[in-house]
Amino acid sequence: MKFSRDGGLSPGGTPKAWAESLRGLPVVEARAAAMARQKEEARSGKSWRPFPYPETPTSPVGCFASRTDWLEAECMPDLSHDARECFPAVDDDQLIFRISKLTELLKGSSLGILEPPATAKVCDPRLIFVPCVLADRFGARLGRGAGFYDRYLHLHPGVRAVGLVHSDYVLESFPPGWLHEGDHPLSALLTESSWYDFSSSSKAETTQ
Repeated sequence: MKFSRDGGLSPGGTPKAWAESLRGLPVVEARAAAMARQKEEARSGKSWRPFPYPETPTSPVGCFASRTDWLEAECMPDLSHDARECFPAVDDDQLIFRISKLTELLKGSSLGILEPPATAKVCDPRLIFVPCVLADRFGARLGRGAGFYDRYLHLHPGVRAVGLVHSDYVLESFPPGWLHEGDHPLSALLTESSWYDFSSSSKAETTQ
């Protein structure tokens, strides 16, 4: 199911031409082109805020600290005041989540992200927000290529994974050969203008 507001996708729901032009590239080149464009747009001052999250989340919620050198969401979607946040960290080459507030995150990660203190409690969120380099309208996602989120989701079946990405980076569908066995699909997707629920049995699209 899709909900949308003005911006991002055209009224007919067609992704922007730039994103579709990537379909003719090998996945490595498409990812690199999207990452380079995201960096350029971040340097130019472009930013975006996610479409309102339409569900009531189960606490804790897995968030991430957006990087200012990428065109990532400038904030997480608005959640219930009762929802506790947790943030990713890397432990023995695996992604884990620790209960923390955004203001408590520390610099120094080898991945270039802010992480919770090592003393923060490890948790297992049932909902996580996932950064994307590219995504499509069927739940496929490309990250930066390290596979941390894919491995985490394979090890934690049942976790609801909601991708966050600007609509400029949403394709109609990924071409054959872009995805591999280890790539994990999204449960839903939020852009600045739309909400896609891939777990809906009807897969219907509704606009507002």
